Amino acid sequence: PLIKLMNPDFVFTICPITVEFYKKNRIKAAHLDFGYHESVHFPGKNYPEYKSSIAVVANAYPHILKKYPDHYRWKSLLTLIQPLLKENIKVDFYGRDWDKMDIYLGVNINKKHIHGHIPYTEANKVYSNAIITIGLQNYEHHVTQRTYEILGSGGFLLTSDTLGVRSLFVPNQDLIVSSSPEQTLKLVEFYLKHVSKSNKIREQALISVENHSYRHRAQYIIRVLEDNGFIG
Repeated sequence: PLIKLMNPDFVFTICPITVEFYKKNRIKAAHLDFGYHESVHFPGKNYPEYKSSIAVVANAYPHILKKYPDHYRWKSLLTLIQPLLKENIKVDFYGRDWDKMDIYLGVNINKKHIHGHIPYTEANKVYSNAIITIGLQNYEHHVTQRTYEILGSGGFLLTSDTLGVRSLFVPNQDLIVSSSPEQTLKLVEFYLKHVSKSNKIREQALISVENHSYRHRAQYIIRVLEDNGFIG
């Protein structure tokens, strides 16, 4: 209803499926994904205060999980984070409301490992200084903004094995993916012992993510608007 009321000339949406919805309603549209800003998310120097074996930068959103029990984020949490906590593997959490997640995850998070909100411009220091950064996914077919930001910061990313991730990046080359709690434990155990192998993946990730900067997104926007006769 809001879109119909506004009657825009063109809509860019992060959801590829929605493009067809707009077109059926005679509104020109195109898919425009998230990205990362090169001046904000870049490999940081050594920051001892942010060094960790495994880090998560994300808000927990317990109220969302309670309201939408079938949300894909549930699967991501239970695949990537719950098995580590069950095995008492230390995970450092940055973001809001992780102190409210014990009841949802079925395991207590050590309060010493919950660091609360971190400024957006500081997050790259966490990504750069963690041996493994866990990136949760919210949907099967497209990726979160932090996926790009972690890779752009030189982070070694462990994320869910989704169609969206595989459509953009190559597992074991740009990042690593898991589809089960058991696989998560095996990957974490391996890469904590073989940091040199994870560093090679970090280096390749920086190359692979280059074309996903917001500079490239802006160029794409201009190109699409030119193709549709709005500018040029």
